[in-house]
Amino acid sequence: MIIALAQINPTAGDLAGNLRKVLHYVQRAAKEGAALVVFPEYALSGPVSRDLAMAPGFGRTRGRALSRIHQDARRTAVLLGHTAPGGASVASLLADGESRATFRAGERGAPVTVGGRRIAVVVGRCPVEEDASGADVLISLRRKPYVHRRAAAAEGLTSFRGKTVMQVNLAGGHGQRVMEGASWIRRPDGALAALAPRFEEDLITIDLDSPPSLAEPPATRPIERLWAAIRTGLRDFVLKNRFQDVVLGLSGGVDSSVVACLAADALGPERVTGLIMPTAFSQEAGQEGAASVAAGLGIRAYRLSIEKLRIECEDLLRPVFEGTERGTAEENIQARIRCLLLMAYANKRHAMLLATGNRSELAAGYCTLYGDLAGGLAPIGDVPKTVVWRLAEYVNQQRQVIPPFVIERAPSAELSPGQTDQDQLPPYETLDAILELYLDEKLPPERIIARGFDADMVRDVVALVRGADFKRRQAPPALRVYSDADPWPPVPLAGPVAPIEEFDDDG
Repeated sequence: MIIALAQINPTAGDLAGNLRKVLHYVQRAAKEGAALVVFPEYALSGPVSRDLAMAPGFGRTRGRALSRIHQDARRTAVLLGHTAPGGASVASLLADGESRATFRAGERGAPVTVGGRRIAVVVGRCPVEEDASGADVLISLRRKPYVHRRAAAAEGLTSFRGKTVMQVNLAGGHGQRVMEGASWIRRPDGALAALAPRFEEDLITIDLDSPPSLAEPPATRPIERLWAAIRTGLRDFVLKNRFQDVVLGLSGGVDSSVVACLAADALGPERVTGLIMPTAFSQEAGQEGAASVAAGLGIRAYRLSIEKLRIECEDLLRPVFEGTERGTAEENIQARIRCLLLMAYANKRHAMLLATGNRSELAAGYCTLYGDLAGGLAPIGDVPKTVVWRLAEYVNQQRQVIPPFVIERAPSAELSPGQTDQDQLPPYETLDAILELYLDEKLPPERIIARGFDADMVRDVVALVRGADFKRRQAPPALRVYSDADPWPPVPLAGPVAPIEEFDDDG
């Protein structure tokens, strides 16, 4: 008996398009001689919201799609993940033109017989030993989002002695999440029989009567996996939202350079445009670096000086600002002029604007509303600044694109003479270490301080994070590739942003 795993990349809510993809892979599996083809969790519906899953039209269309698959299931049985009318994640076994069984996420169903083999099915999680009871084959259907902070490169490659175990995962970008793929099959003796690539669609098979034995795959570098995850998420976010081209501001800094490289890798350089928008405060080296990156990638680039616009805006506002010191309001005019030009290009060319900020800046609020925060997607918005530097180094290990001085020079928003990020922030190595403990490990300030960090610095960072919540609420969606879940602390929309203080019962 041959079983096929179809690792596919559906689009959320596109039942017609997903149906065509499912039928294509059913036909491919049939040509391989498969008696059963297995699809991942949410394969038919895509990972949709509960509200959409409960919409009457969605339910009717889902029912018609399942009926269409029933017809093909007369030749090859189909185990298909989808969304139930109530929004739950389920899998249906379709065989002999009818629905044979339904499996729900979080439940352990009784094994079913297909092709003379007893098959147990779990939905939405890694299989455990108890799931295999009474079965010859154990199959897990999952989404499995990619998370960079997971240490184990081969997480989920589970084996149970005496059972054939397999897991089929979604692949590709799905909104802010990137599904890892890497579906696998293990023989009863624990040996690897098949392994699909990360992030991309594929069909893998096993003949249960003569299963092959493969060598364990070599471990890939974490930074290589992170690059592939962001590239995949960026590509699918843009294309699934029916854009073809993207535009971004090129400052000559490491963040915009890395995003430009990711966009060119994901979509092709012909679909990427960079705008270089200097003022009197922009360093010549930064402009040269931006132009060098654009030329190295082969993307379109336009140099649009905004100095005249900056001066005219400040002159126009001078009577309104009379009696005040020059400060952040004047500095941020530059960021907002750049946003105006970028959005004008995006509207005119039907391009998606990519925001180039990183997680460290977003956490601390070191970004400008209606300025550099504007965009349809923030590809590295969940990536710490220190990791962005490693991504830049990874780029140059493949091909020298980013000039070394772009990576090495002090980070700066270049909104005033001689300005650097560290005028207002701790060194990024320290900032990211504190943010890791506060946002990802969920440690309170006192426990972070106990790790040896300066007490005032920790409290200042926590205050920055909580005080910047209003900016993050208006930021573009970031690809969630570094953190397991939304890392931001809960802050009232209207209320105190400081952490809740302990108080004595008597006052």
